[in-house]
Amino acid sequence: MKLHRGLAALACACAATSSHAVQFAVGVVDAVRTHDAVAQPQWAPPMYWITLKGVTSAGTCGKFGSEVMFVGTDYSSFAMSVKAETSALPVSVAYSDTDLVNGYCRIEYLSMGNPPPQ
Repeated sequence: MKLHRGLAALACACAATSSHAVQFAVGVVDAVRTHDAVAQPQWAPPMYWITLKGVTSAGTCGKFGSEVMFVGTDYSSFAMSVKAETSALPVSVAYSDTDLVNGYCRIEYLSMGNPPPQ
C-alpha cells in the first residue's frame, strides 16, 4: 500500500508544471552597483545589480527609480555588466520574476552583443 501511495505522489510531482518561465529584457546597461560587505551584508559581493536604459517593466521584478533592477550573484556576470556599460553594447538579461533576490529578479544568464543573443 505504501508503495502505491509513493508512486502516486511521484507521478503527481512529475506531472506538475513549473512556474519558473525564463523571460528576457534587452537594453543598454544604465547602472551597475556593488556594495561594501560590512555596510550592506545582504548585498555582499559577489552580489551586484544592474538596470537597463528604458526597461521600466518586467513582470513582478522590483525597480530602482523608474527602471527594473536585476541582481547578479557571480563575478563573471559582474565583469560582463561593467564591460557592457563601458562599451554601451546592448545586453539580454534572462530572468524569471518568480526567482527573487532581496525582492529583485535574479539574472539567470547574461548575453552581450549587437544584437545580444537570447
